[in-house]
Amino acid sequence: MATFGHLPYPPADLDAYLAKNYGADIQRAEIADSKVRYRLALRGGDVVGYCMMGVLSMPVDDARGVELHRLYVDESVKGAGVAAALMDDCIAWARSQHCDITLDGLGMLVEQAAEAFRLWHGQAPDTDPIYDELRAGAVALHTAE
Repeated sequence: MATFGHLPYPPADLDAYLAKNYGADIQRAEIADSKVRYRLALRGGDVVGYCMMGVLSMPVDDARGVELHRLYVDESVKGAGVAAALMDDCIAWARSQHCDITLDGLGMLVEQAAEAFRLWHGQAPDTDPIYDELRAGAVALHTAE
């Protein structure tokens, strides 16, 4: 809730989402599912982060595909490399499942920015050079940590 609780979601929508996706029985079933991978980050005996990967819920035509469903870290460890370590584990697990395509999220990043630009300026920018520059590593991408 620390990360998203401040957003103006209608309380009924947030409550419905949380009830549908979180709870001891739900997480117990996910953890028992051989097609789901949970990885916990611990400090002492406390969970300070976790990620969950599993079958695709997105409309992607890839029989071997997996999806990162959740990656959360506690405020106290943001910037300490916990999210990066969890992400590295996710990628390694996906590769172990013979996933050979990675959807990096750049489409959402670039196209949402392009749509905002179009709404503001009345014309859509050419996004191909932006993808090329980002994928070439000419621009450093940083997490919100």
